[in-house]
Order: sequence, then structure tokens, then C-alpha cells
Amino acid sequence: MQGWEHLTTAPDQTIGEMLKAMLEEQGVVAMLEPEDAVSFLGVSAIPVRLLVPIEQAVVARQLLDEFESAEPDWQQEDDEPAGDEPGDQD
Repeated sequence: MQGWEHLTTAPDQTIGEMLKAMLEEQGVVAMLEPEDAVSFLGVSAIPVRLLVPIEQAVVARQLLDEFESAEPDWQQEDDEPAGDEPGDQD
């Protein structure tokens, strides 16, 4: 597709839509290919390509790299089980 660059291939449509939304929230135009066949058939479990305009590819790649290297929120939480506050004694 002329004027568009393949950024990554998501394992399925759900992940592709999530990545697309993340990029669009940051001002990067993105689309899934083949979006028309995927939407016609419903949610697809097959890999989908994520495309961005060539002029936004560098920014999109940086955003994707940051997203993929970030720790999920649940990994940043305190590992202590609820009710086991530091200093609590049994």
C-alpha cells in the first residue's frame, strides 16, 4: 500500500485494535490490514498487519517500542498479599 509502512503484525484482531488505539491516542494515524475482510467476518483470530503513514513511522515505532517494554501495572504493585502490611506481627 503506497504511502503506508508496515509497523508490526499483531497476533490477532483484538491485539491489533488495541495497538491501533494506543497509537491513535498519541496522534498517529493507523489502520489494520485487511480491515474490510476482518470486520466482515467478525473478530478475527488470525494475525493482522498494523500500518502507519510513512511520515509517522519513526514516531509510531518509538511508541510501540515504549509500549512493549513497559511493565504492566499489575507488575509494579507491591508484591505483599493484602493484610500483610510491613511491621504486622502474627
